[in-house]
Amino acid sequence: MRQTQAAVLLGLIIVLPFAGSVVAAFLRSHARDAASWLAGTIMVLCASLVASLYPFAADGGSASIVCA
Repeated sequence: MRQTQAAVLLGLIIVLPFAGSVVAAFLRSHARDAASWLAGTIMVLCASLVASLYPFAADGGSASIVCA
């Protein structure tokens, strides 16, 4: 995995929970089941992204996002 790919995955890990909260804000007030499924799905996605970055970090790589 290249460092640019790792940086994109790191950005997704940061952005996904915020995007999920925006989507949850627009759900109906009675949609508790949908909100819990949304939160669980985002959690699984973020956990799988973190797990996919492990081999890169174990090899001594570091993922970083540089804001210029």
